[in-house]
Amino acid sequence: MLESLPRPGFINIATSLLLTLAITCLTWLVLPWIGELWSLCITWSEESVPMASSIDHKAASVLGRSVVLAVPVVELLPPSRIWLYTVAIYTGATLLSIAMVPQRSWGVYLPLAIAVVLLIAIQLIACFCAVFSTPAWNSSLYVMNGLLSSLRFLLVVPFALWATYGIWAGSWRRLVGAQLIACWFLAVFPPFQYLSHLLLIRAGSTLFLPVVHILLGSFLQVSVLIAIYGYAVSWQPKDGQ
Repeated sequence: MLESLPRPGFINIATSLLLTLAITCLTWLVLPWIGELWSLCITWSEESVPMASSIDHKAASVLGRSVVLAVPVVELLPPSRIWLYTVAIYTGATLLSIAMVPQRSWGVYLPLAIAVVLLIAIQLIACFCAVFSTPAWNSSLYVMNGLLSSLRFLLVVPFALWATYGIWAGSWRRLVGAQLIACWFLAVFPPFQYLSHLLLIRAGSTLFLPVVHILLGSFLQVSVLIAIYGYAVSWQPKDGQ
């Protein structure tokens, strides 16, 4: 696949870099409107699936650009002792069952088994910590930090694609296409992503917050961007473009 792509020239690299700068600057300029779009999505979701006691509007700065975001305030009680011990027992039993399986039996699924063991270990640590303390969880701060990190990620992605794909893609058109798809994803997906976190935690318990954040947080965003990168690499050059 890589051999079929034309070798990058100075003009292509310079053009793609200038276009990357233009896309990043344009994205920085429209950050307040993206924040308004996210606030509308959160408000609409709250009207459709009520789960928050109120919605706060908080202002923040992203690289000098002021953004106002709507964040839901969800009140959750600490997990009960019975629920805590039940989760800990089932999680420990699952970990013990996986550990008893011979390593050679996993075959090609060994990396997946290791990842599952790590997640179970993190869940056990969360249960262990909850035995001694039950810190209050600030849902608005959690969502606010997640949305702000997504906005910063949105400004970094065009340069990340230029450095890993654009300098050898041979065509600024393919690079811009990949950057626009990635920026569109990061401009639409984050509010629904962190609202789903609140739904899962509200349905379960704050005990599951570490695992939910690891699986459905930044890791999920990076995974989708890697898929977009792979899709862009599959684009075949046509007529020298």
